Amino acid sequence: MEAQAAGAAIDTGISPFRDDLLQRRRVLESSSHRDHSGELRRLLGEVDAALHRIETGSFGSCEVCHGAIEHELLGADPLQRVCLECLSTSERRALESDLELAAEVQHTLVPRGGRSVAGWQAFVHSRAAGAVSGDFADLIEGANGDGLQFVIGDVAGKGVSAALLASHLHALLRSVATLPEPLPRRVDRVNRLFASVTPDRAFATLVWGHVTADGHGELVNAGHPPAMIVGHGGCRQIGSTGIPVGLFAGARYSSSSFDLAPGEQLVLVTDGVTESADAGDREYGVDGLWSLVSPRDLDAELPEVAGRYLADVARHRGDRPQNDDLTLMVLRRDGRTVAPWTRAQRATSSTL
Repeated sequence: MEAQAAGAAIDTGISPFRDDLLQRRRVLESSSHRDHSGELRRLLGEVDAALHRIETGSFGSCEVCHGAIEHELLGADPLQRVCLECLSTSERRALESDLELAAEVQHTLVPRGGRSVAGWQAFVHSRAAGAVSGDFADLIEGANGDGLQFVIGDVAGKGVSAALLASHLHALLRSVATLPEPLPRRVDRVNRLFASVTPDRAFATLVWGHVTADGHGELVNAGHPPAMIVGHGGCRQIGSTGIPVGLFAGARYSSSSFDLAPGEQLVLVTDGVTESADAGDREYGVDGLWSLVSPRDLDAELPEVAGRYLADVARHRGDRPQNDDLTLMVLRRDGRTVAPWTRAQRATSSTL
């Protein structure tokens, strides 16, 4: 009875891997009548061996040190038999090279530093906890300078698997960003697409919004930390208007409207800010940032404002390392007519 209970517990944790491997095996078998190469037979044998390890309860255990294989490594390659620490020198170098390339590609997808477009200024800071990040952010200029779309989000989890899902979700957002339909319906569409092609239990929180040159804005908050509006007369929060995307394909989303006067701004963060913990495991929280934002911020340049927010998060964390991906976006209406981005400005990326 105890063995059965243990097997059930193991099964619960690895069932997504079993399903994935079975699907891969079906693909290999369907190709077997066309491809009689030794590589196909080798892969079929590897898949069968991995399925056997699942059945015997040894899946995910390093064959060298008998410790646990990192979940991210198994997510990238369910045939993996050894943990990161036990990889050979050549395997480790190949993995490091892949991660460096992935980080470079991801870096180009997130606008960092300062930008100006269509009467708005933006400053974005993003830093991964590891080589790659599950956070994503974007600024999308409307056709003919018609306003600005902004996105910030966070895929559940960390590391390579989260980064791959973040890139996939980012591409989905870009693909529907210009559709002539209301913003909540575009989020509905992205949610259906993301839920239909991602692994079970994969989800992401995000804020997706749009602002016009006259200061009117609209945003959808899908389970994300609240957006904070910093106005000359005070500050307010816009909380969640729907569940995280990817949880249920049929979920529907609604939006919140807001208006910003010249010089007022919107502050957006991922939970790498709000969940930063100090030595006593006390999280910075939404209240930490909320106590910091102030109409006085509107008298300073955006890099200075963003730097003050980030410095306070670092002060709270103290000597503890950053344990989650962290992204901050500050968007300010400047009231001036600003020329659309040049190609060079789009390619420019910098960090604090």
